[in-house]
Amino acid sequence: MVIPVGGNSESYGRQVVKQFHEAGFMVDLDNQGATLNKKIRSAQLAQYNYIFVVGDKERESGAVNVRSRGGKQLGSRQTEEVLRSLIHLRDTRSNQNEF
Repeated sequence: MVIPVGGNSESYGRQVVKQFHEAGFMVDLDNQGATLNKKIRSAQLAQYNYIFVVGDKERESGAVNVRSRGGKQLGSRQTEEVLRSLIHLRDTRSNQNEF
């Protein structure tokens, strides 16, 4: 799940969704009018494996802020690095929670 913070980062969120979708991952964009905490909680309850929060800082640096399903914050990472890690986890059929 990609969660943009504010209206300015929604276009970057769409870019991230497109990038992950082209790599073969199922990804959604939460652009509803709820608060950030409600969006994150909703994504956790929906059992998304990873939640990517994107804002102005992430847009400027080409990164995403990664959270796991369990609520653990994995920090801000470059989008390409996250994509490579997820592809590796998928291809090795790993059940790791973090990358």
